[in-house]
Amino acid sequence: MAPMGKKKLSFEDAVAKLTAIADDIEKGEIGLEESITKYEEGVKLLTQCQDILTSAEQRIVKLRPDSEGKRQSKGN
Repeated sequence: MAPMGKKKLSFEDAVAKLTAIADDIEKGEIGLEESITKYEEGVKLLTQCQDILTSAEQRIVKLRPDSEGKRQSKGN
């Protein structure tokens, strides 16, 4: 699998790649080195997905300013 370039994948494409990586590793048909390489790629994809979700959440909070106060007080 080619290394990820600077181009960011969409959330859906990143999740699809993560799923494929998990499947490849779980099958146990690849060697240790390739498993580690795929795992590293998966970690990068997971970070990208988390960033996308955080950004989306921030956009939603900006659209609904009334939800910001409720969100902060949920844990109290």
